[in-house]
Amino acid sequence: MVKHLPLTLAERCSSVQALTMQQIFTELRAEISIDPPVRPAIEDVDEAQIAKPPTTFQRVFKSGPALAVVSAILIGSLLGIVFGGKFILDHVHPAEFMGTASESIKHLMKTNEGQVEDAQADVSSHLSKSPHNASLLIQKAVVYLGIARKRMNAEGWQSFGGHGEVPVDGQDLLPCPEADTALKALFTARDLEPNNPEVYRWLAELYIQKGLGPEAVQYASKAVALQDTSGVYGNLLGLADLETDNVGQAELAFHSALQKSPHYIQTYRNLGLLLLYHQNDTAQGIEWIYQYLAREPGLDKDRYSLRQGLVAAAFVYFNMPWDSLFPKRMTFEEYEPKRKILAQRIRDENSEHDRETMASLYLARGMSDAAMPLLLELAKSGNASPYAWKMLICLQAKAEQWASVQTNLQRALESGVHDPFFTKNLGVMQKYYLLDREATREAWMRYLDQDGDLQKAKIMAELSHL
Repeated sequence: MVKHLPLTLAERCSSVQALTMQQIFTELRAEISIDPPVRPAIEDVDEAQIAKPPTTFQRVFKSGPALAVVSAILIGSLLGIVFGGKFILDHVHPAEFMGTASESIKHLMKTNEGQVEDAQADVSSHLSKSPHNASLLIQKAVVYLGIARKRMNAEGWQSFGGHGEVPVDGQDLLPCPEADTALKALFTARDLEPNNPEVYRWLAELYIQKGLGPEAVQYASKAVALQDTSGVYGNLLGLADLETDNVGQAELAFHSALQKSPHYIQTYRNLGLLLLYHQNDTAQGIEWIYQYLAREPGLDKDRYSLRQGLVAAAFVYFNMPWDSLFPKRMTFEEYEPKRKILAQRIRDENSEHDRETMASLYLARGMSDAAMPLLLELAKSGNASPYAWKMLICLQAKAEQWASVQTNLQRALESGVHDPFFTKNLGVMQKYYLLDREATREAWMRYLDQDGDLQKAKIMAELSHL
């Protein structure tokens, strides 16, 4: 994923953020598999209904693995937006357009589908008949902005350094003639209709794509001033503020946009990412991301990658401290004599208890690949103890094998295990992975019946808002 890092920069990230993520992913060498389940979206939930967890709970960002998980959310949510002009579709909602601006969708779709000539010809034909039509000029800018993204993708973004390199602050990320054509069309439209918020909206979009934050803030602020009830404009202002690393102003802009336009769901995602990545507020961040995914019924790569990161962050948060779930670290001098004795006993007797102990020894030395087959064998035979089930599930969670985590949590409970760990985490999976509210309620009610652990107050707060 590191090799694709520059592609994300033109969408949302500053150079400082990108450098941090590049370092994280260099260490992770992680990949994301794509196999999204099918499910409908749920109805809207007001901002006031999102649970406010107690501040006494330990935040997941104090954990090293959790930082990587949350950064993966940010990366994953951006990777799916970089092909052609698709990024613009994330902000294009016909009901919020003025005049004939909804035609921009049709032209952009043609651009996305490879019908560049058709989109260009369509806009040019209309402009030849009405050259001073500001809405048509905006549509022209949208088409050429989409073409500029396609061109940069095709060229591997070599114009600002190539794959794996981070551009300096203030460097234009779209140094191509199509972007200049889009900019010229928008300035002409501004001269014709200086009070049209769509002109400033697309100027802000263009400068965000260029990675030029101050200009983006200027034009997004103008759009909001002209029409402050638009969720599109408010969300855009938050993104522009982030481009200039003004996190506090960005958070205020996102909250304001949600209050005025709660049905513009991209703001839920962006606020969640801000809280997770910039504010280190894991509890609130995962809830806002959940609210976005619960409203977004699509099965695209962007959404699925975001959901994978969400459940990873949630699993770590609900199982703090994460390191305590694994055996205590052993030195080689402590480990090797025990391993030799166990190996001999396994050869002689091959008991389930000895294989479980051997798996625990492997984990104490960080040898996950050696422990996993033993734990899988115990689970398959039906002879796994609660501890073996827990180690297996934690290993699969660490490897982000969420379908397996979901299955084995259910299998462990069906085998008669009564440890609250399993019912709690089944609720985590039902909510943040499957996005199934009713199943979450059932799992967490069982958890409360078992008296739970220190997360009980958090779970009860969640249940009251499901």
